[in-house]
Amino acid sequence: MAIVTGTNQPQITSKRFNFDYRTGWSKEVVVEGLKEQVKQVAASYANFAQSIDLVENGPTSTMTARIDSDQMSPVNTTPQLSTTWEIIGQTSQRHIAENPRISGGVSARDIAVIKKQADAIFEGKITVAQALAEATVGDISYAFEGSSGYGSGSSLTSAQQKLRILLYKYIANQESTISSEYVIRKNQTVATNYDLKMSTAGVENVWTLAAMIKGEKLPPQISGTISAAARSAITQDNASNEILYGTSAQWNFGFLKQAPQISYTVGGYAERSQEWWLNYWLSTDYPVYA
Repeated sequence: MAIVTGTNQPQITSKRFNFDYRTGWSKEVVVEGLKEQVKQVAASYANFAQSIDLVENGPTSTMTARIDSDQMSPVNTTPQLSTTWEIIGQTSQRHIAENPRISGGVSARDIAVIKKQADAIFEGKITVAQALAEATVGDISYAFEGSSGYGSGSSLTSAQQKLRILLYKYIANQESTISSEYVIRKNQTVATNYDLKMSTAGVENVWTLAAMIKGEKLPPQISGTISAAARSAITQDNASNEILYGTSAQWNFGFLKQAPQISYTVGGYAERSQEWWLNYWLSTDYPVYA
């Protein structure tokens, strides 16, 4: 005679294990049994499970619980470390007075006079012709101080052309410009303290291409591609009679390092994403990284 045995206690009917390199090991447990008893089991699992699902079917229930392991435990002693580099183009909006590509070689005093002239033209106090002639109107002088001025005719110097263009932009209320700049982005799985320290070293500093190659191991393919975009530093308003005399301020062309985005993964490893923006940066705001 056949003998059939059973139990009225909830039973674990299946277990499934899963590994993800970000979160480590997780376990899915399925428990089946009488409805009230399975609910009691679910209450005990709620102390440590990340999610619990209960499905009732008449007098019975099925519970599915997902349990994650410690995300910081070293479950993978030999992870696959990867580093990727990208060159990205983005647009930047800057005031015309702080964009050396437009105002380079024009002193701060000249820019102040141009803005004064443009405001007077906009308010109808003087004409464009009077501004170009640096005239005195109503006991107010609109002349440049120690400058060659706007010049006349079609044979204008580079400085005179810039003065005229800046006056035109101020009159048109176009005080900002949009330009294209390069962005270098590094995505890295970090496994050493050196790489973690390098992610925060020199943030808000301007990096030279040589510093990027030495400190961040910039690949030759990236450095070779970006090297043609290099420009010289611009020093202006530093003469003995100028406003920046004694400050050693200058516009450096280099890579401004941004703060990193760091995500910690299983085993204590970290994923790092970081950018450097290539443009002109004033040294008093963003010093060169040593």
